[in-house]
Amino acid sequence: MTRLPLGSARTLMLAALALAAAVMVGSIALMAFRDGEPTAPEPVGGVAPLRGGHGGPPGPGKTPGRPKTDDPDSDPEEPDEGGIIEWGDPRKPEGDVYTVTPDTLRVAFKARHWEETRRQIEVLQANGEAVPEDVVKALIEMLAKDDLRLDAVLALGGVKDAATGRALAELALSGEATLETRHAALDAIAKNGSPAALPLVQQLLATEGLDDGVARHALFALAGIGGPDATKTLLDMLERHADDDLRDAVVTALGKAKDADAGLASLLRTARDKGDKSTLQGVLVAALSRGAAIGPDMKIELERLVESDAALSAFPDEVDRQLLQGSAMPAAVAAGIIEPVLRLATTSGPTRAIALNALRQARGDAAAKLIAAALLRSTDETERRELTVALGETGSTAATATLVTLLDDENENVRRAAARGLGQIRDASSVKPILARLAKASPDHEFARNLVGALGTIGANEALASLEKLAASEEAFWSQLRPFVQVAIVRIKTGNPESLRLDTGEKK
Repeated sequence: MTRLPLGSARTLMLAALALAAAVMVGSIALMAFRDGEPTAPEPVGGVAPLRGGHGGPPGPGKTPGRPKTDDPDSDPEEPDEGGIIEWGDPRKPEGDVYTVTPDTLRVAFKARHWEETRRQIEVLQANGEAVPEDVVKALIEMLAKDDLRLDAVLALGGVKDAATGRALAELALSGEATLETRHAALDAIAKNGSPAALPLVQQLLATEGLDDGVARHALFALAGIGGPDATKTLLDMLERHADDDLRDAVVTALGKAKDADAGLASLLRTARDKGDKSTLQGVLVAALSRGAAIGPDMKIELERLVESDAALSAFPDEVDRQLLQGSAMPAAVAAGIIEPVLRLATTSGPTRAIALNALRQARGDAAAKLIAAALLRSTDETERRELTVALGETGSTAATATLVTLLDDENENVRRAAARGLGQIRDASSVKPILARLAKASPDHEFARNLVGALGTIGANEALASLEKLAASEEAFWSQLRPFVQVAIVRIKTGNPESLRLDTGEKK
């Protein structure tokens, strides 16, 4: 055995003693803290009560408070006298709570952390605090900078106070600001919907020779503000620009405007009674944009246009009446008025084809059930195909069972539409029935392509094995469809139902 020199041995002994002392001090320090607060430590060599576990609460059936012992006579389920484990509330947060303040917002803004800036703006206002003026001023100045404009619009779109709304509107009115800056100011108003900006935006739209681009952005700012006064201005603009380039922008803005239902219904009645075709069509397009958000006043008017020939008596031309009734149908269906349009779609007449097409605007369970019931009654092939398309457009799982049944329909167009519809609904319960039809899809390429497409958009992993087998198939039928199969595989693997990438099977 090798002997260490005396000096080395003494050094090692001192180091060992120092280490032991450090361990003892650390143990005493740990015992001297309870729940993060100092308590009086027990004397070295004494017995301290057990105050906390080392790995969390005890498992099921275990009693806290009893340390492990080798005494065979001890009761393992009996807690020590005076030894109580206090676990505390595991849901209670520990450490400092981060509080949003004007200063924390300034820090986020200075760091150009835009998502956090927007979040803190929202939190400050929810807590009843104002966004600091210096931050608002800096954001407004950023509207003039190409690389920061969009971020500034998004941030200012969350600032709800009146002063900011007026400042943005004044910038939009300014003749010194660039067109891009004015557009951005109006876009911010469209997002924050500040009522304080309304008079100035109305003043802007009344300006003679106003740039069309500024006018369009101002129209959407009005839509964001909403309310009766903003709606009235938009309706006036619709009549004023019935035949020029701004008409479409006005119609789109009306489709987005808040609280516009009563005003739209009133203008619809006026245009209908006067025989004003252009204005009536504009209101109907706006109503279609509003979809399910349409209110009760407009629903009444739309239903009247769809069901009553007399409602359009102010229009002497039969073709005009049919076109206007046809324009009302998709808006009515989008608003949830299904049954009158469904009756026209399943009854011979001049508007039958228009009604069938209008049903593609139907959404939801109630619409799906009505259309599915009509399909069961229908015998006309064209009608059944169009109803099947509409059923898929509803996006409702209430349509799944009917569409699965239609995969075996005798009519190839109905089968194809059913397969496509299942892809739109994306109900996982349809995966097995679709896989079962793949083997029988030949020689119908379109049917097979729709089945494969449905599997890709549904995104169920259980379809991967079958699709990968088809992608590797040398059979002529499936070789021609290989790109569609590869896209479906990528969609499942990535979880992106809209991906257009191909899975070539090559290892990267």
